Amino acid sequence: MRDPVPDVPDETPNRLTDAWRFCVGTGRFDLALRRDYQESLALVQREIGFRHIRGHGLLSDGVGVHRPYEYRGTRHVRHVFTYVDQVIDAYLDLGIKPFVELGFMPSGLASGDQTVFWWRGNITPPRDWQEWAALVRATVTHLVDRYGLEQVRTWPIEVWNEPNLKEFWLDADRDAYHRLYEVTANTVKDVDASLQVGGPAISPGSDDWLVRFADFVVERSLPIDFVSRHAYTSGPAQHVPFGVHQTLAPPSRLLEQFATPRRQLRGVRWRTYPCTSPSSTPPTGPTTRSTTRPSTPRTSRRCWPPGETWPTPSPTGRSATCSRRQGCRRRCSTAASGC
Repeated sequence: MRDPVPDVPDETPNRLTDAWRFCVGTGRFDLALRRDYQESLALVQREIGFRHIRGHGLLSDGVGVHRPYEYRGTRHVRHVFTYVDQVIDAYLDLGIKPFVELGFMPSGLASGDQTVFWWRGNITPPRDWQEWAALVRATVTHLVDRYGLEQVRTWPIEVWNEPNLKEFWLDADRDAYHRLYEVTANTVKDVDASLQVGGPAISPGSDDWLVRFADFVVERSLPIDFVSRHAYTSGPAQHVPFGVHQTLAPPSRLLEQFATPRRQLRGVRWRTYPCTSPSSTPPTGPTTRSTTRPSTPRTSRRCWPPGETWPTPSPTGRSATCSRRQGCRRRCSTAASGC
């Protein structure tokens, strides 16, 4: 029988918020194709009620999104979202939204054969960055087309999982991850400026990654809507027969870890740029912050830093507005009508 959590009076100065309901982790993404998994998640939602769920392997071979083939001697790729739709439909039916983790690498796109877990999630960078960008674009576009922009805007889109660990990213190569983030984040914003994208989703023990990641994002003027870091209270794994034994630290250690990103990134000046019509001169004054929201569905446009050249307007002619969350520059793609 469930023991209800007692209500805490509003006037209590140290009232615990329900921030812990924001997201729950799960195993691999395609576990949600199973009936017993869905039944278990339904129980969790009835008893607790999380808002988002995050799992590994959305782009791994088991989900079958990336399908390369040859036709008349030329390589082609088609993208299939049958399993993706079934999983996300199940999530939404249970009142929980996906926290979209983009990874791991499909074997047909991977630059190596290093994997993690028994189901062989590939941890290597793409051998073709344009094909990776096309995969990200196709995936995000499909989600928007199927579930609607207003819905997908509420789903955080995260670039990879714990790249600071060699088990999850080849050689824990920071520079390679930075390139992955740049290509991926810009591609997400090319679909729509208002979509949330972030990273680096690191594990404890490599917090210098956060500072260097922030420096890279600022230097390259990249879009970012959230910074992610994982927290654990489990000690080193001790392998025992038929399993692993781990000690647990006091829960207060979690609170200390949750405070780390805010403490480390205090004072970082995320760069933002004013929105200007492509027909006018690119902005040359000081950078500003914009909080305008898109007024038309599935529209976006790139806002360029001072001194950069405007691109040729998109042949689609889609009109758009520019959107950013406070403190975070949003990059978008289609050069169209003014803000």
